[in-house]
Amino acid sequence: MTDAEDSERRQLEFKEKTENFVKNLELDETLGQLLVAEGFSTIDDIKDSSAENLMKIEGIEEDTAKALIERAQEFHQKDQEDISTRIKELGLDDALINLKSLTPGMLVTLGEQKILTLEDFADLASDELTGGFDVVKGERVQIQGYLEDFALSKEEADELIMSARNIVYKD
Repeated sequence: MTDAEDSERRQLEFKEKTENFVKNLELDETLGQLLVAEGFSTIDDIKDSSAENLMKIEGIEEDTAKALIERAQEFHQKDQEDISTRIKELGLDDALINLKSLTPGMLVTLGEQKILTLEDFADLASDELTGGFDVVKGERVQIQGYLEDFALSKEEADELIMSARNIVYKD
């Protein structure tokens, strides 16, 4: 990656993070940019921060810091409720929902791919979760993994699949 491409990627990330704060926490753009510039990447970063930590940022008073944390907590709560509702709507099996290490976001993604039961999950290969490369008609092509967006390593994917297989095929 060239320096120009790296700079462009960082600028795009900065813009996306700022837009996330502006949209979901109802902030003005300047405050959103300030938070990103100070190292806050996600709403969870703000939710998990202390008012004292936020007040270290020039221009953020105690009332603003507390309001930011409260908005982040409210957003997080609503987001979790929306994810739980979506998991129910997709009809995921309780055994899959209860599989250790699968996050609610992962469960939604699996449900959207019609992987609804522990058996469906146990039948997957790690490449189907993490993505990889295949040769099609002599050309190397990238295959998108179901959980590729969650930065799951091949080892973590293998462990998840094996834990599902150990439950499904325990006899």
